[in-house]
Amino acid sequence: MLLTIHQITLRTMNLIKIINNNEKFRNIINSGSSYNQINDKYRLDEDYSSNFKIGEKVFHIKFGTGSIIDIDDDKVEVNFDKAGIKKVIGSYLKNKF
Repeated sequence: MLLTIHQITLRTMNLIKIINNNEKFRNIINSGSSYNQINDKYRLDEDYSSNFKIGEKVFHIKFGTGSIIDIDDDKVEVNFDKAGIKKVIGSYLKNKF
């Protein structure tokens, strides 16, 4: 489906209206928050250190429980029970639950 410039402009203006009318989005935009700051609600361990081990069971607030299958610096690859294999930053995992 090809859109005309006019249609794209209208859709963009509607999106801006929605964002401006939503206090949560307005606060995020006005605060200059980065992507990581916005997603801090999922961060579980501020003092993350590489203490995970392959095969260890972990918990992620969005993906649930799973087992670690690979570790690469601060990125941990986990086979989640319901969400499948995901690569996440270690500070978003909890290994004691």
